[in-house]
Amino acid sequence: MVKRLLYLNGLAIIFVVLHHAAGWGFTSMILWTDRYRLANNLGFNQVDNIEYFVLRMVDQLAIVAIPAFIFVSGYFISVATAQSEKTVGWDIVLNRIKVLIVPFVIWSVLNLLHNILWGDQYTPLDFVLRVVTGRAGGRFYFIPLLVQLYVLAPFLVFWIRSRPKVILIVSVIVQVLVLVFRYVAILHPDWKLYAILSSTRLFSAYVFWFVLGITIGLNLAYFKKMLVDYKVMILIAVFVFYFMCIVEGEFLYHLTGQFIATETLLDQLYAFFAIFAFLSLANLKLPLLNQISSLGISSFAVYLTHTFAIKSSVNLVYRFLPSMMEYQILYQLILIGGGLGFPLLLMYFVRKSPLNKYYRSIFG
Repeated sequence: MVKRLLYLNGLAIIFVVLHHAAGWGFTSMILWTDRYRLANNLGFNQVDNIEYFVLRMVDQLAIVAIPAFIFVSGYFISVATAQSEKTVGWDIVLNRIKVLIVPFVIWSVLNLLHNILWGDQYTPLDFVLRVVTGRAGGRFYFIPLLVQLYVLAPFLVFWIRSRPKVILIVSVIVQVLVLVFRYVAILHPDWKLYAILSSTRLFSAYVFWFVLGITIGLNLAYFKKMLVDYKVMILIAVFVFYFMCIVEGEFLYHLTGQFIATETLLDQLYAFFAIFAFLSLANLKLPLLNQISSLGISSFAVYLTHTFAIKSSVNLVYRFLPSMMEYQILYQLILIGGGLGFPLLLMYFVRKSPLNKYYRSIFG
């Protein structure tokens, strides 16, 4: 199971890169058409073309990434909990937080310095707040979010050991409430309270996935049997919710005029069945098992550095080769190649250099 979950982590980091690249693809299609076409606002005509829908389908596929990361993190908390202990030790939790914090701060600062290089301006206070709150770049909010969940881990493991069904149901209720608030925030963006209550920066937005990972880890035999019994239904549900999510996304886009950048209830249901479908295919031979599992081990390092690489690629194309944005396939290949290639090359060179002794501090 451990190797399989490392593989899931590897897939998740690939999906994160795809999602981030697709987001810049949508931006170039809609907001930046004046850079490569004679008339402004032609990008809105591109929302109905084949390239848009291919990007939309890829982006929807990648929605599973953050839930998968948090699910795997919860599972490994259960693995780290000794059978003789009532809960996971604080020493384990604090060590995991320490591994996250130092690289997070380093890459947050580097991302903000990169933004300054390309023209952004920050006050000293804003600079510090962006680092602390995970607003330094891309999806950096994920690290403070994971820290919150790790702080809760000793309590969650203790409660799940004694009342797993109750804690799982409570986490579902919390998750559904957050998603209801999110729909209100989407339809009424001026209602700030609902935006705060449904924020992806709060542990409540993803606590269900963490609880689910811990619960499955502590009750693995039961869940393995359940996955075998319901495998066909789970696989059907993945495809049903995948296409329902695309329809919902297009409906909300045309209703509000804005792309919905956070997960909705349907997105979460798709992610739930996608993760369970992956786990249910226990006998399936996974392609590139060693390579993607290895990527899963380095997923945190790739997560931290891919934003830097993709945004640098976007800035270079925008300023010096804007005509390339009209060819989305080529544009996406550049962004995805940079998002995966740069982190892997950087890690390789650091390992081979005198900086190797600081590798853990740089990449976690």
